[in-house]
Amino acid sequence: MRWEKKGRIFTAANQHEWMAHHASVPIPDKVDDTVLRIYFGPRDRQGRTRPAFIDVEADNPGAVGLYRAYGFTPASRDVMYAAG
Repeated sequence: MRWEKKGRIFTAANQHEWMAHHASVPIPDKVDDTVLRIYFGPRDRQGRTRPAFIDVEADNPGAVGLYRAYGFTPASRDVMYAAG
């Protein structure tokens, strides 16, 4: 597949508390012929990164669909130390 620059298609800008800024390390995954899922790491207001993704139209990536956090949420420091 040949790379085709599309420009900025998404900006993390306080859409949610967990998505205050940044959209680092974008990784595209072809869901099917019409949808690309782009995994990335937005930062919350405390600077913590959480895994997230957006689904975009393959032919028109600027048409952003659903986005949501999935996977882990930050634990308290006490929990992290208690688990070793």
